[in-house]
Amino acid sequence: MAKVDFTPFTSEASVRGLNYLVASYGSGPGFLGSGLCAADLDGDGNTDIVAMGKASGIIAVYRNVGGGMFALQTSTIAPLSVGSSLAAGDFDSDGDLDLVFSQMGGPPRLYRQDAPFVFSDITTQAGLTGDHTGRTIAWFDANGDGRLDILMACYTGYLAGFNVSTSRIWRNQGDGTFTDVTIASGLGVQMKTFVVTPFDFDHDGDADLYFSNDRGYTAPPYTGNRLYRNDGGFFTDISAGCGASPGYDSMGVAVGDLDENGLMDLMTTNLATTNQPLGAINPLFMATSVGIFQESSVLWGIVPPIENETGWAVHFFDVDNDGLLDVFLNNQFTPDRLFRQDLPGHTNEIAEAANLLGSSGASFCSVVADFDNDGGIDILSNHSGGTLRLMMNHEAIERSWLELRIRGEGLNRDAIGARLVIQANGHSMIRQVFAGGTGYLGMNDPRIHAGCGNAVSANVQVWWPNSSTTRVLTNLPTSKRWTIYPPSALGDGNFSGEADAADLILFDQCATQSGLTVGCEMFDFDGNGVLNAADRIALQIRINRDAADVNNDGHINGGDLAILLSGWGRNSSGDINHSGLVDAVDLAMLLAAWG
Repeated sequence: MAKVDFTPFTSEASVRGLNYLVASYGSGPGFLGSGLCAADLDGDGNTDIVAMGKASGIIAVYRNVGGGMFALQTSTIAPLSVGSSLAAGDFDSDGDLDLVFSQMGGPPRLYRQDAPFVFSDITTQAGLTGDHTGRTIAWFDANGDGRLDILMACYTGYLAGFNVSTSRIWRNQGDGTFTDVTIASGLGVQMKTFVVTPFDFDHDGDADLYFSNDRGYTAPPYTGNRLYRNDGGFFTDISAGCGASPGYDSMGVAVGDLDENGLMDLMTTNLATTNQPLGAINPLFMATSVGIFQESSVLWGIVPPIENETGWAVHFFDVDNDGLLDVFLNNQFTPDRLFRQDLPGHTNEIAEAANLLGSSGASFCSVVADFDNDGGIDILSNHSGGTLRLMMNHEAIERSWLELRIRGEGLNRDAIGARLVIQANGHSMIRQVFAGGTGYLGMNDPRIHAGCGNAVSANVQVWWPNSSTTRVLTNLPTSKRWTIYPPSALGDGNFSGEADAADLILFDQCATQSGLTVGCEMFDFDGNGVLNAADRIALQIRINRDAADVNNDGHINGGDLAILLSGWGRNSSGDINHSGLVDAVDLAMLLAAWG
């Protein structure tokens, strides 16, 4: 092969503390892989790991202690011998991530995180029941109420004793319980689904669904892949004519805007057989307009090798931080593949040069994350009969990057489903915040990553899910990890729940720094990348507004006025300016902030 200028990945699982042994292929009932999760479970800024697939069913939780070094935690999670997939999400909006697991023959298993790395099994009290053949599982907000619901793909995989494969949605009731709303949501069709991917293909703010179905060309039920549009929490099948719904052996799913036309493209993996309508290709469905896709794998250089491959997980990410999305393909038996987008609209296969051909043992699941926080996306995979495989990226650090954590509005604290456009180095890069549902059986790091080439700054626009809220940030310095806050959270530097005098002190400390610094993002009200007098004025207005919200309901209206008037002339909760007396000054401040 031609020489490729690419710094190889290095295999570093053992030296970094990962020694989890995955069961041999075929050792469990219906075994078609086991899941991995990459997420910051304790909120310290480092991406932790949860691994499953051990012969004993023991699930390992690894804390990232910094720099991509891992320590095995004492886990309160019970063994799960027939587990498939897992995902992390803050379903109870308490500020930490909880875990949900799918399994072959049973309900989803839900573990609430009560303290860092301390989990309680609340499956029964949450009302999760049934004997389901769970595959890839994810968190998403189905109906726009801000609460994270559970989405689980189901497929028997020819497992004896299970005849129905109907993917499920459990709605979060907000009281710690979930209700199965699959039928009420317009779903319930029997399919052979490995992955259901929630993504906003039409940019209307809610999560639509793409079903990746195995054996879609066989009976029953002759069901190819399916695209459902979210219409206010009811899902409408719009597969006919969409171009992304042929019937074949479809497994894993990747989502992303490869050609930067502003629309999300899809790629699915496939089985190494030729007796199907699509043969053995791994289809690449490029979005040509909203809801319309065209299969373009050959055009993009994504072709199978001579020996034909069976692919499972697949990921779009920028492997070299040049601003173009690349494709990583996790194969079951044959070497893995890395298709680098060397020119816009075309890829070059460089897995050998990148040292990513894989290792012995069948492999199904991989997840991607920047485990050592150096700005490069690393790859974690499991291989049957062997330990976890962690491949560290060294090429990406040659160029600049952005990593963004999006803070949510209201109950959806991590903005799952948010959409972003990042502009840097001549590229316009769309990203979406996911909590599972891409790849196969795993959850990638939900932080947003974008390669920025040689750019020293970037512009970012964020659309919060199920909301009209958006923010534009300009001149954001690259090669840093930023948190982006919705307008309602700006000014609360000490996270007390409101802006107050203490935040004004914090602002003044931040403003003495040269340029915007990490940890001061919540004070950049106008999003121009600097803290100045305009931001200080905006903070003072926010402080006055929050003080005028006497009943702390997030609104300034008649309820606050009634409380103020009831305490007139006394030292009561209506004393907005803390003078010791409710008077006309307080009334003027409330009216100034009215509405």
